[in-house]
Amino acid sequence: MKKFFLSIILGMQMVTVLAQDFSLTGKLSNGEAIIDSQLGIQLLHKDTKVVLKQVLSDSLGIFVFKAIPKGQYTIVVKSIVYKPLQIDVILNKHIDLGVVKVEPISNNLGEVAISFIKPQVEQKAGKTIINVASSINAAGTTVLEVLQKSPGVSVDGNGNIKLRGKQGVMVMIDGKLQPLSGDDLATFLKAIPSDQVDKIELMANPSAKYDASGNAGVIDIRTKKENRKGTYGSIVGNFNQGIYARTGGGFDVSYLNQKLSLSAGYNYLNRTDFQDIMLKREFFQAGMRSSLINYDNNFKVQAAIHVAQVGVDYKISPSSTLGLAGKLYTNDNSRMITSQSHSYNTAGNLSSTSATTGGGDFSRRNPSANINYRYKHSISGASLNADVDYASYLTDNLQDNKTSSFLPSGAPLKVPYLLYGDLYGKLQIFTTKADYVLPSKGFLNKIETGIKSSYVTSDNDVSFFDRSTGQNIKDVTLSNHFIYKENINSGYISINRSAKRLDIQLGLRAENTNTNTVQMIGNVNNKRSYTQLFPNTTIDYKLSESQQIGLSFSKRIDRPSYRQLNPFRVYLNETTSQSGNPNLLPQITYALELSHTISEKYSFRYAFRRTLNNIIPFIYQDPSKPEMVILTDRNLAVKDYYGIDFSAPVKFGKWFQSYNNAILFYSKFNGAVSNSNLDNSIVTYKFNSNNTFILTPSFSAEFSANYTSREQDGSFNFLPVWAVGAGFQKQFLAKKASLKLNATDVFYKLKTRGIARYEGYNETFNVLDNTRQVSLSFTYRFGNSGLQTKRKSGSEDEKLRAN
Repeated sequence: MKKFFLSIILGMQMVTVLAQDFSLTGKLSNGEAIIDSQLGIQLLHKDTKVVLKQVLSDSLGIFVFKAIPKGQYTIVVKSIVYKPLQIDVILNKHIDLGVVKVEPISNNLGEVAISFIKPQVEQKAGKTIINVASSINAAGTTVLEVLQKSPGVSVDGNGNIKLRGKQGVMVMIDGKLQPLSGDDLATFLKAIPSDQVDKIELMANPSAKYDASGNAGVIDIRTKKENRKGTYGSIVGNFNQGIYARTGGGFDVSYLNQKLSLSAGYNYLNRTDFQDIMLKREFFQAGMRSSLINYDNNFKVQAAIHVAQVGVDYKISPSSTLGLAGKLYTNDNSRMITSQSHSYNTAGNLSSTSATTGGGDFSRRNPSANINYRYKHSISGASLNADVDYASYLTDNLQDNKTSSFLPSGAPLKVPYLLYGDLYGKLQIFTTKADYVLPSKGFLNKIETGIKSSYVTSDNDVSFFDRSTGQNIKDVTLSNHFIYKENINSGYISINRSAKRLDIQLGLRAENTNTNTVQMIGNVNNKRSYTQLFPNTTIDYKLSESQQIGLSFSKRIDRPSYRQLNPFRVYLNETTSQSGNPNLLPQITYALELSHTISEKYSFRYAFRRTLNNIIPFIYQDPSKPEMVILTDRNLAVKDYYGIDFSAPVKFGKWFQSYNNAILFYSKFNGAVSNSNLDNSIVTYKFNSNNTFILTPSFSAEFSANYTSREQDGSFNFLPVWAVGAGFQKQFLAKKASLKLNATDVFYKLKTRGIARYEGYNETFNVLDNTRQVSLSFTYRFGNSGLQTKRKSGSEDEKLRAN
């Protein structure tokens, strides 16, 4: 580890600059009133025109550039509703420009020719931003498919999302945590059309304001919100063709004036997906293979998804706003399953075959509601945000499968096994929270503090019935009723100090967790209560006008999901089942990261993470049925991660821009799991490139490529994957309408392949999904335009941990 960080320090150019730094500030006005919106202001070197800094004006129109060396600069203000503005400044002292007047272009957006296109990927302090709304390749796809193509993000065959090669990502939508994990989360994100999304923020080291959950960081999916005065809306329709077709569409409409903000939206998605899973299971005794089973499992899912949402914000006074929001998500799908297996004995001869057919119906209802209050003092800038949230996830899953077994001759081996299942689940979440921010002109620049309490109840009632004899006989070995209750109380404080070239942020979060699990069959209870502290520190130092280094440290936790703790077994086929582990412990991660940024463009990040009680997927043989394997999760003693991350945006004139990201990391797993001693390590590298070509002011193209080398996750070793995508966009009707055509995974290489090795058992897998697709998407925007005004969502914070 010492050599690792020594190489980092030797690899960075340390430039010592003794010149004094100054600040530059001003206040934007439209000539009639203070602008109540956030506008982008750039600071350029006057001679080279290199962009040195970019800031947003606050709600009063005030902007501030800090730690600027002596020199000559140009300030540039750009907006789609204001005329471009440039101001030359000679900086040799602290300067306040006073009121800076900006002039509106026109109240008719149709008269404005906008040639600026947001880059697909932006690198900002502490986060990477994926601008989904401006991406051609994202049109007509889903949120999960956008994530799969994002830099540093990967999704395995079980739906587990990784950030920079690490599991334990906290997934949020509009600042609210999604209480799902694995395949449940993947299914949920598959149902959200990318047309709903404005941007996705990737944060590897979130501040103490966020829940301590998520050792790999936070993925915050920000949906589209209109932020201008007047009435606006958009209509979207798309068609997608892979192996099967997918159609979708929707609309959104917003109204905004000085006092009232109203919004409503609806999206619909009708999709047919498939998944083929090919397995080879090898069983060993005394080092020799005792048996072999080959599986070919085919799943086909037809789903109808509806998402509706409404919101209202009302300005009680110039400083305070009360908001209400509601959302309803429904997913109804039917599944068809066909599975075949061939079993071989020690001599390699065929001993039996089996065939499973069936399917089932699945439905999910997810209503949610939010009440929020926001206050911001017009002079001091102090703000208070308070939220009350409620959400429920209701699921009903019916399964009906038939398994027939045969001898090599084709004669029946036994009576067909008919299994019917009724799996019901209800998850309820109630959260209250408040955040307070106090800007200061003293020694500290800003103080943030807040409190939060969340209450969760998860009720899962699973019943399986054996219908092989023509009767409905309940199988008590597969049926169970599991109740999980959780209460987390937390508080945090974060302070910020900026002085000349140095910026320091110190944060501390305390979380008190109380859980109670009840297994109704057998009346088995398990209670836990613990309190932990989670420090978070970020230090940034400006070496020169164009170089900055940073150091961060954090401690984070990943609590097991409700499904991971549920001990009941879910039947997948005659020889495969899935079970939770009520003894699973939370995993704790300590993270240290050093960064080096050049010209606010090129960034190097060097990271070390140690995870204790690392939660890993585990497969073992059923002691009572050796041919049956059970999928579950176990704790591993230690996982170490060393990583290097490099990002480089490239731009040629006004016609080409590119964002490139490369990650190299080393993962080492060590510990004992059941009868297996795990000591695995591997070096993995990832590469992602997103490129945009501005062919004409109304016609553009995109090309993307990504690659991931061999990767290790506990006992699972994954083979390399790669993908290429391309697309075109044409804007017309004064740029109110756009047509996007794109193709994803053109060469069909996004396949999950690999092997899992255990004591006495190996499993080789090959998973095919509907990843190669062609999409056509049409969008039309309508409405009148006024001055831009920033409308924040009802609640900008998380609801629960991502589990």
